[in-house]
Amino acid sequence: MLQADGAIMAAQGQFNMAFNGATAEQLIQIDGQLNAGKAQLDFAQESYNRLEAMYKDSLVTQQQFDEIKMKLDMAKAQVAALAAKRDEVKKGAREEQIEQAKGQLNRAKGAREEVATASLEQYVIAPADMSVETISLDEGELLTPGFTLFNGYKTNSIYFRFTIPESKIYDFEVGQELTLVNPYTEEETEGKILAIKQLAQYADITSTAPLYELSESIYELKVVPTSDIQGQRFYINATLLIK
Repeated sequence: MLQADGAIMAAQGQFNMAFNGATAEQLIQIDGQLNAGKAQLDFAQESYNRLEAMYKDSLVTQQQFDEIKMKLDMAKAQVAALAAKRDEVKKGAREEQIEQAKGQLNRAKGAREEVATASLEQYVIAPADMSVETISLDEGELLTPGFTLFNGYKTNSIYFRFTIPESKIYDFEVGQELTLVNPYTEEETEGKILAIKQLAQYADITSTAPLYELSESIYELKVVPTSDIQGQRFYINATLLIK
């Protein structure tokens, strides 16, 4: 994370430098160079004017006149280059350089987001408030894709299921209020039938002496509690009876 933050700071500095252009000190420096170049140009121009008149009067050779003309041309070129450089500095960086600096900044920010996302993946976040019953792995074991890490149930999603033979199913209907009792603690819970569905033909109830004829269909009642159950303890597959 520190490396990502440092990369962002460096990229931000490059972007600011490209966007803001030259500093006041840089402008003063280039202005000084331009003024010096103009002074040299003025001197070269005066020298050229003097030698030109002397050259016309054949007082200086062709070689001397060509040399002073060359110095004048060099002074003009230097002033033109310094003036162009000053305009470039005042205008700031090219659009391409600004876009490049902006891209580097966005890349650095993206790297930081990647680090932040990875830091969150060190935790397993439960999808809901739940009671964990079993944890399948021990510390140091590898969790492969599709492997169950832990099992449990949502604490606010308790419901009760009852298997009812066909001969008794007509005593119940959806929405009917029932009283349920725990045969071991004798605690009573009020509930309501939420759904009635037929079980598959091969399904049976878990009993050594089933209380139904083998030709009967088997149905399931899904009952949800309607009273306050915060003070009661329920376990998956525990037994409850319809009173």
